[in-house]
Amino acid sequence: MAIARLAQRLYTRSAYSFKNYRSYSTNVYGEKPSKLRAFPFQLTPTQAEKRLARWASLICDDKVSTSAFPDISELLGFEYKRPDRMVPVYFPVWVFNAELEVKATQKDTQRDLSLQFVNSYLPGSHLTKLAAAPLWFKDPDYQFMDELQPFTDDLLRQHDLDVQCIPFTVSPFSLLQLAKTLPSSAFDLHEDVQFSPSTLKSTVFSAYPVLLPLYLAQYTTKESEGKPSSSVTMIVQAYSSMKGCIMAEPFFDVLTDTHRLTFEKAAEVSGWDLSNKEIINFDDVDDQLNVLSPALQTPLMTEVFTKMLNRLQHALHNSNNISQLASMDQFSLADLEKDPRIRELSFEEQTAIDKYFLLSNEIGLLKNLVETITNPHFHQHGEVKIINMGGAPVGQEGGDLEAMKSAFSVKLQDLEQAKEEATPQWLVEYRLSQQNESNTSS
Repeated sequence: MAIARLAQRLYTRSAYSFKNYRSYSTNVYGEKPSKLRAFPFQLTPTQAEKRLARWASLICDDKVSTSAFPDISELLGFEYKRPDRMVPVYFPVWVFNAELEVKATQKDTQRDLSLQFVNSYLPGSHLTKLAAAPLWFKDPDYQFMDELQPFTDDLLRQHDLDVQCIPFTVSPFSLLQLAKTLPSSAFDLHEDVQFSPSTLKSTVFSAYPVLLPLYLAQYTTKESEGKPSSSVTMIVQAYSSMKGCIMAEPFFDVLTDTHRLTFEKAAEVSGWDLSNKEIINFDDVDDQLNVLSPALQTPLMTEVFTKMLNRLQHALHNSNNISQLASMDQFSLADLEKDPRIRELSFEEQTAIDKYFLLSNEIGLLKNLVETITNPHFHQHGEVKIINMGGAPVGQEGGDLEAMKSAFSVKLQDLEQAKEEATPQWLVEYRLSQQNESNTSS
């Protein structure tokens, strides 16, 4: 699919088209998007062409030998595979942090479970193909956040090229709206665990508008064996000159039978991810959802948690689902920025949330531990055994359950105090405002 057609396939309600991006104006994000941050294009156009050359030559069956090592080929005066056209694009995304709570019942015992999404990814646009691409990257130390810049007109031209800007069409709050409308079947993860969808709520939510730099490159396949030539679009991330995944729209249908068989064998050997029907990844990609393990770590709940995470990851890699999110909310970025939960992404901002979430998770773990060791059901079924490592026997001083509960209670108070002190100021103020609104309405 040509780049022009790729960029035009926005949701029908959107007024944007590929031509709109050529205005090269920040107006596509509002007059003054004060909370919007962008990564500059660290990868130059020439570097992008060379990184794409190997895969593009294999797809197009053209200049394969000279494209394997483009730098050497260039020194020797040989041509490597170059795109017919390449465009630098800013793709909008939401990085979000969230803590969700839901009641779950396991073997007649009800528990409050929480999930914390940390530095996770939601596409900011439902543009076909790109919305399904896993464009976010894991950065455990948040080193790349130092590269983030406030979005200004200066970023609209980089490396002597005009950067095209794709507008936001997905609100991060659509995630919360969708969670409230999910059918009960969406929570059917294990026959021994029942969730109560009506109890699902968010205790923390913050979202950060970010622009990710990409190069979209268009190539033309050869006409061969009765197959006409066709256009194929490839994508390379440009936030780093050293890293960044290479992806392409599905292209097997445009290959000849011989070429297709060769490529399928290469895919099997190389381990390319062909599970996504909208985007083919030529590199290992990171999970787009970074979720802290739930506090309750029983084998059963670990299995349920894994199924839930896989289901969510799969849903994010489907542009139809992202289009559904886009249809749930009409908004402007300027209006969203008035909400205190829309924040500027920074190292300090993210590490503060991380600290809060870790304390919250530790509190949940301790509460579930106390509940488990004191629940008669688990003792009767032999699911809990208290082993005394060198201390007094269970039932005597030092081994008594009440003594353990007392010690845990003191620890829990310390953790609660630490969590209160670690609560970001904006979150304290937001909760107070919500409480005041609730009191006023009642």
